[in-house]
Amino acid sequence: PSLLSPRGCSARAAPDPAPPSATSPVCPLARVDKYVLLEAPSEDRMLSAVDTHTGEELVCKVLELQTWQAVLAPYFHLPVHTCVARPSAVVLGETRAYALFGRAAGGDARAYVRSRGRLSEEESARLFRQMAEAVAHCHSNGLVLGGLSLRRFVFADAERTHVMLVSLEDAHSAPSDNHFASDLHAEKRSTDFCTSSGGLPQDVGRLDRAVDVWGLGVSLYAMLLGRYPFQEGDGMCWGQNGVSQERLSPEACCLLRALLCYDPAQRLTAPEILEHPWFRT
Repeated sequence: PSLLSPRGCSARAAPDPAPPSATSPVCPLARVDKYVLLEAPSEDRMLSAVDTHTGEELVCKVLELQTWQAVLAPYFHLPVHTCVARPSAVVLGETRAYALFGRAAGGDARAYVRSRGRLSEEESARLFRQMAEAVAHCHSNGLVLGGLSLRRFVFADAERTHVMLVSLEDAHSAPSDNHFASDLHAEKRSTDFCTSSGGLPQDVGRLDRAVDVWGLGVSLYAMLLGRYPFQEGDGMCWGQNGVSQERLSPEACCLLRALLCYDPAQRLTAPEILEHPWFRT
C-alpha cells in the first residue's frame, strides 16, 4: 500500500515489535524499523527511543493505525517552523503507527519556571517571544491550540534557549477556518490553564484564538511573578497592591493587561504580541 509522506516527515512500513516476555521482570528493547524503543509499546504514551543509525535520542508516540493520520493532522497541516515541534518520521506497523519526535533536551517550561521561582524580564522576553511566535504561526495557518500553558512548551536544547510548542494533537481548526476540519478530532472544550476557575472570563474553555492568547498571558504571568493568577479565585489586582508593585516594568504590566483582558475582543492577537514595546525594552 502507498504511504503518506507529509511535509518534513517520512512515513514507512515496518513490522510491529514483538511483545515483551511475560516471564521477564525487565522489558526487553523493542525495535521499530531503525528505532529502538526503550519501553514497552503502549498507545497514547510518549516513549523513549533511539535512532540506531545516528544514536540520536528521540521520543515515540504510539498511535492506532486507523487514526494516526487524524491525530497527527495538525502537525502536517502546518508549514515547518523552528518553534513548533513536528514528527521527524512515522513508522507504520501492522496494527500501530509510531511517530518519532526529537527529545526535549532541556525539559518543559513549567518545570523550569518552578525550579527557578520566577524569571527575569530579560529571560522571560527572550523565551516568551518564541512562545508567541509559535502560537502566531498556528493561528495564521488556521489552528487554535486549546489548553495552552507552560507545560506545552519545551526546550529543544540543554541550555534552554530554544523553545518549541509541542502536543498539537488536541489542536482544532479555527472557527472561521474549516478547510481541514474533517481531518481533526471532534470539537473539545479545554480548561487546563493552571489556575482556579474563580474569576475567569466566560470564553475560557472554548477553542478560539483569543483563548490561546489568554493561555499565553497566564504563562507570562507565571514566568514573571512565579505564581499563577486567580489561584484564590478573587480576581487579579493591577493597582497599588497588585502586579504594579512586583517590580515589573510598565511595559511588562501593559502586556500582561493586554493578554489577561476579560473581554476577548480587547485582547491582543498573537501577531500583535510580537509588536509590543516590551520586547524592545
